[in-house]
Amino acid sequence: MKAKPWRTYLFTILPTLLGGFLAGRLSGSGAGYDDLVKPPLSPPAWVFPLVWTVLYLLMAIGMAMAWNAEPARAKPARNSYLLQLAVNLLWPFFFFRWGMRGFAAAWLLLLIVLAVIMVLRFDALRTAAAALQLPYLVWLCFAMYLNLSVWLLNR
Repeated sequence: MKAKPWRTYLFTILPTLLGGFLAGRLSGSGAGYDDLVKPPLSPPAWVFPLVWTVLYLLMAIGMAMAWNAEPARAKPARNSYLLQLAVNLLWPFFFFRWGMRGFAAAWLLLLIVLAVIMVLRFDALRTAAAALQLPYLVWLCFAMYLNLSVWLLNR
């Protein structure tokens, strides 16, 4: 019996959103953000949970689209998705919880590389799934600017 496509969306969206929520809560994400010296273009703290919610939704929808397009060939895309998501969910611990802002920037560079690999693997299955990740890649580059700037301005 073939799995129903909506289940794939359910099984990608819910864990991704839950993971993002838990990482934010457990890492103390945003704690002390207002006390940091920030670079130009820094959004207010309330913007981050909204943006990340949208990005996590787009990531999960893209994963479900890729999986549903070709389930037999989706394993590399799924593995890339899970690996970059795990790296993503660890970043706020380095930046906020442990104050390791320089290391967090290096970790973010790793995340950008893994996200690009994920996009390429999504594209091999379904171009629309890859296209949904473009805002994520743009945000990761902006996050790198913020991370590096905050690290340098607050040393």
